[in-house]
Amino acid sequence: MKRVRISSILIITYTMSWLGKRVKFIYWIGLIIVSALFLISCEDPNDVGLEIVPPQDNLGVRFIDLPVQGTNTLVDSINTTNRGLMLSGKFEDDLFGSVKAQFYTRVFPESRTPNIPAEITESDSVILEMGYSYFHGLDFNGPQTFTVHALSEVLVDTATHYSFETTAAEIQSLGDTTLIIDPEIDSVLTINLNFLNDVLLTATQSFDPDDPSEFFDIIKGITVVPDETNTAIFGFNPNDPKTEISLYYTTDDTVSNAVTYRLGFAQYNNIQTDRSNTPLAGLLVPHQEYEDPEGKIYLQAGTGLTPKLNLQAYQDFINEDTTGTIVVNGAEILFKKPGGIGTNLDPPNDMSFYFTDDTNLLIPDSMPGNIQNNETYIAISQLGLDPLAALNQSSIATYDTTTFDYQADITMFLQLVADGELQPEVANELLVYPFSSVSNGVNLINNGLNLDRFVVDQDDISLRIYYTFLR
Repeated sequence: MKRVRISSILIITYTMSWLGKRVKFIYWIGLIIVSALFLISCEDPNDVGLEIVPPQDNLGVRFIDLPVQGTNTLVDSINTTNRGLMLSGKFEDDLFGSVKAQFYTRVFPESRTPNIPAEITESDSVILEMGYSYFHGLDFNGPQTFTVHALSEVLVDTATHYSFETTAAEIQSLGDTTLIIDPEIDSVLTINLNFLNDVLLTATQSFDPDDPSEFFDIIKGITVVPDETNTAIFGFNPNDPKTEISLYYTTDDTVSNAVTYRLGFAQYNNIQTDRSNTPLAGLLVPHQEYEDPEGKIYLQAGTGLTPKLNLQAYQDFINEDTTGTIVVNGAEILFKKPGGIGTNLDPPNDMSFYFTDDTNLLIPDSMPGNIQNNETYIAISQLGLDPLAALNQSSIATYDTTTFDYQADITMFLQLVADGELQPEVANELLVYPFSSVSNGVNLINNGLNLDRFVVDQDDISLRIYYTFLR
């Protein structure tokens, strides 16, 4: 007769992990715990354990690696409004193709009372400065050219803007610059806006803090346009103290003065892509599903390039007669050593997972509510699109800079599937989104923040499960 030794730690793990509602197993759990306590009191402290001598092996602990099938798809309507990063530049490579970014932003006085004496009829200069906070590209040795234009349409601060949008701008530029930018040294991009002097002076002198509409009618905003010859994309933080417009003027007593203006408050990025000469040339329209001929899975944050995962292998596993009833003690999705990354070509810090189906759209309200385990609520985001508890970060795939892998804990999710709480039609297919850890649910899907990306082999995506089984 075979004897099975199971540590008391395993029993605790087993009972703490069990989420099912089947009454017939409560008897087993109680019997095991009672037996464990009895034997712990009787055995030598150095050999504490539990011995079960049933007619056959009814309880065991194993782990299994299951394949995860992946494809590529595009999502549309990427919200880039007020992400805290203004992008401008152009970059292309053999993997992801060409990406061009251009931002549109409001301009507003930093002070509520930007007093410029009425007798001042001209300014000395207007200078735009923007602090670098993001670099995306390989070649920073060539010149980068930027041209600033005034908007001819007002940016509405309550509107939502998407990556495919543009806002009309004046043909004549306000100023431009051409320079070589070193990510290791440079911190601020400076552009003289010579053609904004008189207009900004007049708008500031008539500024009414209680009704700034007249100012915004005159100064509708600006856009920073990259040249087609640029070789990299740069991001600027509108909240950086170094990011501002300064208007300089001199009074009669030859004292130099300055009024500062901030960017943002209503800001978004336009992002254009061209994948025609890449392995992704066949991926043409949003929500199309595309299998790369070489079995590669791609993700790129600001362009809508999104992996789709299929967990059918898990359904097949739990439905096998030999599997029996399982308790999921631990489970994770693994992305092993993604490529296409390097210095100034970063992967996203985190990713999260969202339900989808054959339409490749997000499925709202597909999670059962009020399900708890050990007082951990399986959260749903403000749109009902957070099936894997991203709010409490139990399902976020975080990039490990030591092993260069991603791994996401999805233990509770897989237990719900095993218990039948989540049906295959809503639990088999997931979209992978870049994720930004936040303290609330407002920006959970942060797909428009930047252009971080990676590519991974199909065979390097797997589902690892540690489980206890009862037969």
